Amino acid sequence: MNGHPIRVMIAGRRRLVRTGLRSLLELAGESIEIVGEAGLDSETAALIADSRPEVIVLAAGGEDESLQDVMAALSAKAARLPIVMVAEEYNEHQLDAALQAGLRGYLLADVGSETLAAAIRSAAAGLIVLDPSAVIGTSRRLKDLASSGQIEPAIEGEPLSDREREVLQLVAEGLPNKLIAGRLKISEHTVKFHISSILAKLGAASRTEAVAIASRRGLLVV
Repeated sequence: MNGHPIRVMIAGRRRLVRTGLRSLLELAGESIEIVGEAGLDSETAALIADSRPEVIVLAAGGEDESLQDVMAALSAKAARLPIVMVAEEYNEHQLDAALQAGLRGYLLADVGSETLAAAIRSAAAGLIVLDPSAVIGTSRRLKDLASSGQIEPAIEGEPLSDREREVLQLVAEGLPNKLIAGRLKISEHTVKFHISSILAKLGAASRTEAVAIASRRGLLVV
């Protein structure tokens, strides 16, 4: 956070889905400012230009939806903004296409308010954000895309948030996700999201490696 709310535009073909995302983001409090909604039509680019968002939350349709058409509707200028896609269900081909198209985030439609807001903040900070259920088997594809220059790699060395430090400390103590969720009074899904973000920021491939790196850096309370 830079001391001001992150300006967010909600985009998608279906008004009902956009309304649902707006309701979720309104629960995020003052950290998120919703600056408008846009369909994916000829007026979308102009609406985005007028509202000057910092992040676009894109409600994706089914697997038959063309990401090329979506990105064209968002315009080349908007495509350079961090875009977090919220998909109806996990689809490997859609995820690959999203990453190659330059989207910074991929979440599923059952995402909670806290997780969605955290994803937006992470995307705004330059990280690639993936739903925990989509992370398994994706790290190699991310590395391949990064090495080929099709996407920029996640920023390693980004400082952990206070919440991420809390989660990491409990991971180091050997607590499973369910107990971490109970201790911090957050959902288990949100715990998984924080762990994915911790792994990306520390450049770790596993929880064990993350704890080892954090220990070497003095990030854990012994």
